[in-house]
Amino acid sequence: MVKTTDNRAQRKTGNSLNRETKHNMNLKRVLGFLFVHVCFFMTLCNAIQIDQAPQNSTVLVGDNVTLGCQISGKGSSDRVYWRRCSINSLQCDKASSTLISLDSVSVLDANKYSVVGTYNITIYNVSVAEEGLYQCETEVSSAITATAAAHLNVIAMPTNLTAYWSLPSPLKENVAVNATCVSVNSRPPATLRWYRGTTDITAQATTITSNATQNNGYGDTTSYISITPVVANHGQTYRCIATLSTNVTNETTLVESLENGAGHNTFVMLLMVFPTVLAFLLRG
Repeated sequence: MVKTTDNRAQRKTGNSLNRETKHNMNLKRVLGFLFVHVCFFMTLCNAIQIDQAPQNSTVLVGDNVTLGCQISGKGSSDRVYWRRCSINSLQCDKASSTLISLDSVSVLDANKYSVVGTYNITIYNVSVAEEGLYQCETEVSSAITATAAAHLNVIAMPTNLTAYWSLPSPLKENVAVNATCVSVNSRPPATLRWYRGTTDITAQATTITSNATQNNGYGDTTSYISITPVVANHGQTYRCIATLSTNVTNETTLVESLENGAGHNTFVMLLMVFPTVLAFLLRG
């Protein structure tokens, strides 16, 4: 009986040890699995990525412009590139683009391009030649992992903007006259709008725009509007506003000055005042 009891006790001890060993092995497997996946997700979280992509931009000839490309998670062996794509290109690749910068270094022209921060590109003294598609790229282990592109639009103000009457000033009352506005050599040809004071009267105008496709996007615009001067509008200001984009404008003005217009107004004023003066004298 003693031996039987000892054998049972040994079997129980052996089973407990086996269960503990299996439990420890399973625990190690679970911990190993968790460790591998935690490391994997930490790697993903710390991987290089584009946080803010560049936006389409418009810039005047001669100005500077910065295209943003905010990068985070860049490792020491990771790379950030800026490329200028070929003209009229819808996408960028190494074969059809020009490399501008590698990380923080301008490799094309340091006087024209500069990498600012992490990793925006500034283009100095912009010319029409710089118009086009620009792409920011990230690279890990010689493989491109992310790209973001934006289009740079280059505009130029008119070299001259003038407005004039078709007849010599001062104008004659009730004699129709054309007010003409001419914008010369802007890129693109300017949109012209007419205002009488603060009232938009563009709908009454006739506008002619030159064909700009044969002159690198530059062109002229002429707009004219027929006006019949009246005494009530003597001294009224007409504005011609040339617009290239939502926030780039130029303007010129004309004044509706009538022949004897001021004298006519004075005469009208005297007619209004005279009855009052006459009544005062009669009361006296």
